[in-house]
Amino acid sequence: MATEITSRISISKKILLVSLTFSLPIAVLGYLVVSNIDENSRIAALEASGNAYQTPLEWLLRDTLEHQRLARHCPANTDCKAQMVQLQDGVSKGLVALAAVDAKFGTQLEFTTEGLAKRNRQLATGDNLAKTWHDIVDALDKSQGQSTPDIDAKYADVNGIINTMITHLGDTSTLILDPVLDTYYTMDITLLALPQNQNRISRMIADAITAFSHEAFTAEDRMTFAANAALLQTSDIDRVNADVQTALNENKNDFHDAVASFQEKLPAGAKEWTDANVKLVAMTKDLATAATPAVTLDEYIDTAVKAQQSAFKFWDTAARENDNLFQMRVDFYNNRRNFSLLMAAIALLFSGFIAYLVTRSMIVPLNKLTLTLKPGATLLAGSVQQISEASKKGAHDAATTAIICEELTAHADDMRNTAQNLEILVFGHAIKQS
Repeated sequence: MATEITSRISISKKILLVSLTFSLPIAVLGYLVVSNIDENSRIAALEASGNAYQTPLEWLLRDTLEHQRLARHCPANTDCKAQMVQLQDGVSKGLVALAAVDAKFGTQLEFTTEGLAKRNRQLATGDNLAKTWHDIVDALDKSQGQSTPDIDAKYADVNGIINTMITHLGDTSTLILDPVLDTYYTMDITLLALPQNQNRISRMIADAITAFSHEAFTAEDRMTFAANAALLQTSDIDRVNADVQTALNENKNDFHDAVASFQEKLPAGAKEWTDANVKLVAMTKDLATAATPAVTLDEYIDTAVKAQQSAFKFWDTAARENDNLFQMRVDFYNNRRNFSLLMAAIALLFSGFIAYLVTRSMIVPLNKLTLTLKPGATLLAGSVQQISEASKKGAHDAATTAIICEELTAHADDMRNTAQNLEILVFGHAIKQS
């Protein structure tokens, strides 16, 4: 069956089919290369999605922590009620922004029922966050804006939801597995170190409020101040500055040269943040060792708030710079993909052109040989017929016989030439007769 089908196909089409068969590996390899490039591009884009999702969460963390601070302690000469109303408006806007990024990126970042459930994070949703926040607002209305242990517990729930959502987006966006050193160390700042710092300062403020409520600092108060100062220095300041230095050193890589804005803005933001936090460390150490506090509670809180605000500001700078690096990586892979597709197309076109030339170099001579053989076959048939008729008549006309012999000899020469041309066409050279 297969032989019958192939026998009906012209030799030019057979050669074309062979050429196409050998072109298949080029197409397959091109597909595999492009798929691998697209996967790398997808990862970079997914990391950028994680940053986008974290942005409103940072806004919410900032405003809810500040709202809790004012509910716990209102500094002198401060209109805390007006500030809390303003913060509540900010939280409402943050929840709207969170809903928007969730609608855009929630599915791919697995903020779904199934995605959260398999990681035991079912409560880490925007809806649950909004509900818990509204419970706080309602409870504060009833308590005249003063926090209570129950309200503090709800604040803790809000804080836990926000931080769990940050952890979740870090896992599902592959931010935590970033393969490039400059973006990896910047990611450590934005995803882990700064949220830790923002939360730590909030706890330090709460510890200070508790300590200053005593007539004199207890031994436990001083130990808490000392521990907070040590952790702020080693776990936050030292870690972030090490991250910044490594990110700057590794900023020149396969995807781009050292980026001017990254080299300028990241260390500038880190310095502002470091200066504010170093001041808080020094003040906290003094409270841990001084017999009499050199500052008031409001002065300490003011320093802590400035350090915390600098953390949110630095987060915004670092996240924007990382987004820029992610986009550069996506552009790099997109350009490589386009170049790979172009090279694959050129290779296919070139192989097709070579196949055409080879086919033509064979088909044209074969057509000529075919045209040569047909007249020869007609002449041979005529000569044979003449000889047959002469034999039947018993006539032996020497002249006629000579003419026929000359025709046959000429035809034999043509046949030999044709056979030799076929040998050259098939084998590349004429075959020597033994």
